[in-house]
Amino acid sequence: MKTCMLKEVEILRPGKRHAFANISTTRNSVENRVSYLSTHAFSFATDESTDVTDVTKLTIFIRGVDENLSINEQLLELVPMIDSTEAIDISISVVVSLERVGTAL
Repeated sequence: MKTCMLKEVEILRPGKRHAFANISTTRNSVENRVSYLSTHAFSFATDESTDVTDVTKLTIFIRGVDENLSINEQLLELVPMIDSTEAIDISISVVVSLERVGTAL
């Protein structure tokens, strides 16, 4: 696994090989990282669409990994974007939705 990772780093980030060469890939180290990520990591996805009333809706999904390494995805919120759909408005909507469910960026 480590040999493969180092070959990928040589291609993608040639100057960073030394930083990756010191990463421990022992069974315990990997298990600890996976355990940490399963309780501390998440991602979100958004999609923007317009309904029949011409109101733009922002759909926000949240994804996480449980202790069995199963990926779960749930609809977090459907937000009407009445005034604007600029990047700042979308960002604010995502942050507010995540805070509403107790998840911070």
